[in-house]
Amino acid sequence: MKLNIRTAYILLIAASAILSSAVFAATTIGQNNNSTSLENPALNPWIEPLNQCASNNGQYHLDMDMGFLNTDYFCRIDPNLGVQFQTKAIQPTNRDAARLTLSMVNACQNLSTERMLIGASRNNVKQIQGLTPNAPQNSIVKIGKRNNIWQAPETHAKVFQLSNGIDQFFTVHGSLNLQTVGLTCKANNALRFTEANPTLYNYFKQLGDAVELNNGSSRFKDGGSINSSGTQLTPADIGKYTVLFYGGRGMGFVGSGPNSETQPWPIYINPPITNQHAPGVINWYDVVIYDAAKQLRQGRSVTIDVLIFEIGEESAFVNNLWEFVANGFASGKSEDKTSNEIVPSPFTGKLEVRFLWQFQANKSRLGRTYAHLNGPSKITNADPKTQPGIYSLEAARIWPVLDRSGIAINPGTPRDMHNKLVVLDVPGHEEERRLYVTSSNMDTPNVGSGKLWQAGTIIYEKSGEAPWSGANTNRPSLWNAYKQYFDLLWSNREGQPDAGQVNFSKLIDEKRAAGFVNWIETVPTKPGTHFKKPKEGIDAFFFPIPISQ
Repeated sequence: MKLNIRTAYILLIAASAILSSAVFAATTIGQNNNSTSLENPALNPWIEPLNQCASNNGQYHLDMDMGFLNTDYFCRIDPNLGVQFQTKAIQPTNRDAARLTLSMVNACQNLSTERMLIGASRNNVKQIQGLTPNAPQNSIVKIGKRNNIWQAPETHAKVFQLSNGIDQFFTVHGSLNLQTVGLTCKANNALRFTEANPTLYNYFKQLGDAVELNNGSSRFKDGGSINSSGTQLTPADIGKYTVLFYGGRGMGFVGSGPNSETQPWPIYINPPITNQHAPGVINWYDVVIYDAAKQLRQGRSVTIDVLIFEIGEESAFVNNLWEFVANGFASGKSEDKTSNEIVPSPFTGKLEVRFLWQFQANKSRLGRTYAHLNGPSKITNADPKTQPGIYSLEAARIWPVLDRSGIAINPGTPRDMHNKLVVLDVPGHEEERRLYVTSSNMDTPNVGSGKLWQAGTIIYEKSGEAPWSGANTNRPSLWNAYKQYFDLLWSNREGQPDAGQVNFSKLIDEKRAAGFVNWIETVPTKPGTHFKKPKEGIDAFFFPIPISQ
């Protein structure tokens, strides 16, 4: 008996504790028995926008600002054999994410502008152009890293944009690069923003302008700076959500500041707010601590779930987060260092952090970040006098590859968890929930990908909409989809029964077979449903997805 979507949701809400807090939305759009998983628009975030381009009149515009684009970078997870990685054979179009996407781009006869800015690729410009022979004459294709030497575009962003310039503006962004391995073997996520008015779309496109010229000055609505979009961009309202955008490179995105390590705590827990860091110095991740502190000093409970692939030798966010759990509001100052408000207890409210990471790069065993990551896996602190709240943190690695001394190292493609995101909850005040999704690892500024252009979004409820609070707190939603995705990975962390990449693939496939992956709200989810165009909103895609032989 085949369950319909409504029945599946009812069963899900009544199911076991692992499902009770959050669920994935069912997605069966575009199912075709003759199609592969890569061609399925319910599993591949780029397919639906490209289908719109192929089936509708108008002048479409393509903009890609992609960290990695690789053809024939094939990967699948076999339940018995494990990770099967192939890089030397030319793949059929329907088995290769890059070939499939570029073939669909090439089929868009209405494409009037095309720009592909690629950080690194095993293909050269001529090969990529050969896959899109119908490109408009003004087409731009640039690759930043060739022969291990960087030049513009120096980008680590993962952005795909397509629009008709009138009322359809699609932006795909997350940790997903344009290569098969990212969809079929790695744990990854991607958001797809669909807008009728291109506020967020324009921010991402302007980031592409900055990437192409390697300079953000005057590229953004608020002017921007040489290294960033600036911090005064107007939030974008998309469907039921409000979305904040920030883009930058090097010190302009993951910067820790020249003197941040020596400043008294909590002077440095501020997010990218103008004048709260040294000029031009931003740490995008610190906004998580700021938002949490804002809730905690009101006596509320907060949970923070972190999924991060790579951590640099010294990460300001890691150090600040561990420091906050250890000391809370030790100086009595609130989350805003410019405020005169006094927090009465260092551990006001209750904080619970789960920190799931893959590996640390360029580590020094004398460094503070190394000491935090390799110290006790659980830390708990409270005010010894009043104990109004308890702050706790549990850290764990996922699918680690260890060196001879037992230290996690870069597992290398394709054996990694590639996400870069944070999920924040405020139980009882679910309207304060936040999703933080970025292309950036927690890098040391100006080292490795810590010197490249990045993008990040923060998503929360639009006032009065309540898509994930009130009566919707435990119902299927965008936020609950990310929460359950984190829970799946957390249950598969090091030391847990059946942990590992292959078993995680089985676990997420079970949810997919039951109809709970992915979260799609902009197009109908019933097979055979016809529609003129997608509605405004945000879709979420979670990986890996299965691929057949």
